[in-house]
Amino acid sequence: MQYALRITSVDEGNESDRVILLNALAIAYGKRGNFESAIKTLRTLIELKPNDATLQIQLIQMYRTNGQLEEALEGCESIQQAQSTTSVVIPPSQKSLLITLHCDLLIRMARTQSSTSKVLSLVNRFFELLQTQPENVPLGPALLKSVGDSMLLLASSFGEHIMTTKLIHFPQSWPLISTRDDALRIAVDA
Repeated sequence: MQYALRITSVDEGNESDRVILLNALAIAYGKRGNFESAIKTLRTLIELKPNDATLQIQLIQMYRTNGQLEEALEGCESIQQAQSTTSVVIPPSQKSLLITLHCDLLIRMARTQSSTSKVLSLVNRFFELLQTQPENVPLGPALLKSVGDSMLLLASSFGEHIMTTKLIHFPQSWPLISTRDDALRIAVDA
């Protein structure tokens, strides 16, 4: 580890080599549990390569692992905004990961809230995200688990009266009628 630390202080040489070494250093920091150093290193990497979506996703994952859910959620939202306005290109293999990560963060944050309105707002943001996801990104098992988790979170926190489509804004592509049974059926099927 001493040598890796010494390498980061060297500014000479090929920038692509420096990016590779810093990326390896960030991964090593994360694996050793030094999340703050990993986050700092990833921020440095993003300054060198601001349009690299993979590095930004790694930073979001590190924030989540370190319990910095708000920063991770901001990262998810900024990378999605940057994708539509700048030259940030998310590789197809990373799109599903980013959506899953974003959904997971919304549900994790909802679990930490004590206010009914905040929980409901976060769960509705979760369902809005599912509604706006590209059709070529399938709902994988992790996303379906998040759907079930969101429904169970609402049911356990607020009782059965919350399980109506009047309060929860399900994706329009889901064939629901306004009964509690349909919302529960979706959660069970997920």
